[in-house]
Amino acid sequence: MLRIAAVMKDETLRLPGTIACRLGIVSLILYAAGCGVTQPVRALEDKEVRVTASFGGPVVPSSVPTVVIPYGIIGAMVGVSERVTVTGNLHIPLAALATFGIDGGAAVRLARENGSVPEVTAKGAALLLTDFKPGSLRLFPEISVNGSYSIGESVLGYAGLENMFQFTGSEHFFFGPFAGMEVRLSRRFALQGEAKWMAANIDTRNGIFEGQASFRGRGYFGLFLGGSYVW
Repeated sequence: MLRIAAVMKDETLRLPGTIACRLGIVSLILYAAGCGVTQPVRALEDKEVRVTASFGGPVVPSSVPTVVIPYGIIGAMVGVSERVTVTGNLHIPLAALATFGIDGGAAVRLARENGSVPEVTAKGAALLLTDFKPGSLRLFPEISVNGSYSIGESVLGYAGLENMFQFTGSEHFFFGPFAGMEVRLSRRFALQGEAKWMAANIDTRNGIFEGQASFRGRGYFGLFLGGSYVW
């Protein structure tokens, strides 16, 4: 997601291991840290609880076959009212690399779907990264807004824009559009697919992958798959 660009610009994040190990870790974080599907697409019902998981990342078109840099998160969403849902996620690959990553936030329904007008949902959240060494703590706030529209009784189509901020490095603001679809397979289980143009305002023609997954040298194209289960 947009967090990949933030960590890329934030060279002060401390990472363990040899130079080769650090390069591998940095590559993973730069192009996949915190990536996931939009949570939630719409505010949940009051007191509804969903367990969530998401997998995906930037596409690497030069590989044979073309692959997606893998990154996974697990978490939960809780409806605290009819309009507000709180979310939290643990970033699994970072834990395996001695770096702790967690995010949390809240989504608010701004408008319900009404005829041809989509439902509008806004969210504020923050990603925290640290390796528990002095000076390694980093906090990245973000906001997003999406419009969703019902396609039949069990499908939601949606699109929106996410914005991420950082307090260090030369770049302080990152934005990217996204679009996806959520399909409810049963009363309890739903799948979600999403495409993103991550860090669309950042020049990515140089560095790892040298803009291979970018649009005209900016940002990265990513694909994501998510699932949720009503607890």
